[in-house]
Amino acid sequence: MRVFVTGSTGLLGSNLVRELQGRGHHVTALARSPGKARAQLPPGVDVVIGDLDHPQGWTPALDGVDVLFHTAAYFRESYAPGNHTHALRQLNVNATLDLLDIASGRGVRRAVLTSSSGAIGMKPGDEDTPASETQLRNAYFRSKVEMDRAVADRARTHGPEIVTVLPGWMFGPHDAAPTSAGEIVLRFLRRGFPFALDGGTSVADARDVAWVMAEAAEHAQPGARYVASGPYVSFRELFDTLERHSGVKAPRLVAPRGAVETLARLADLAARLANRPSPLPLAGVRTMHLRHHVSAERAARELGATFRPLDDTVRDTLAWFARQDASSITARVTTT
Repeated sequence: MRVFVTGSTGLLGSNLVRELQGRGHHVTALARSPGKARAQLPPGVDVVIGDLDHPQGWTPALDGVDVLFHTAAYFRESYAPGNHTHALRQLNVNATLDLLDIASGRGVRRAVLTSSSGAIGMKPGDEDTPASETQLRNAYFRSKVEMDRAVADRARTHGPEIVTVLPGWMFGPHDAAPTSAGEIVLRFLRRGFPFALDGGTSVADARDVAWVMAEAAEHAQPGARYVASGPYVSFRELFDTLERHSGVKAPRLVAPRGAVETLARLADLAARLANRPSPLPLAGVRTMHLRHHVSAERAARELGATFRPLDDTVRDTLAWFARQDASSITARVTTT
């Protein structure tokens, strides 16, 4: 099968490329940077340079493709200070619809889209649970809800077939950017957390999400939606697991919610004035305080999905970071 992957150098995209290649598919990967593509993607992948904002130069590469995997999104930037509503809607909603139109015109028969478990309700939410008003205050989650609705409306009258996967908060190897999850891991290793946050969320290994996407492409019914996430993990559990596999002591103090949100507001203000990312973004803090629980029972029942233990994900993530640039990690990292 010939497949095409957007966002191929990201955490999910790079693991998805490996999953698809391991299944014997012919993979074409869209990447914005040749350097990142060389560093992140395995040999044997056809790389097309371009981005979703300017598709004219690379869309002929969709000719002959059977399945489009769309993992590219405006995510990490949305947790920076400022209003990102326009950029979120443009990339996560409008560019997705444009991509589906182009794919349909090029004869692509199926598209597997990446949404977010944050776009559904919680405790525990499944694929049919609507997001709460509190969740919709998160601009990224809101953009994914808008994307899901717009795609569903379009699919009633236009091709290609659509399958949607809704990952939990992803950790894993090949997190080169890194994502917000990877930044937390590296900051922990540098002893950058004087306290743990109160709260947590449902966590997924990016390799397991990639498996669900590949399996859904081959076996899911058109219109199917699958949560792809392991269980709820508190920040206390995450830090204890990082301590167990790195040897770095986790902070014992769990800071009260109100105090953390006040610090986050001050951090966002300082970041805005300095024109730099916030080390404690308020949007991210509020997301953790939601204590978002979701259920992947449908993916387990219909696709046979399983989700590896957090210990395995943390161990492999630490080992990957250590191999990339050990000098950038000041803590001792063990991989046994």
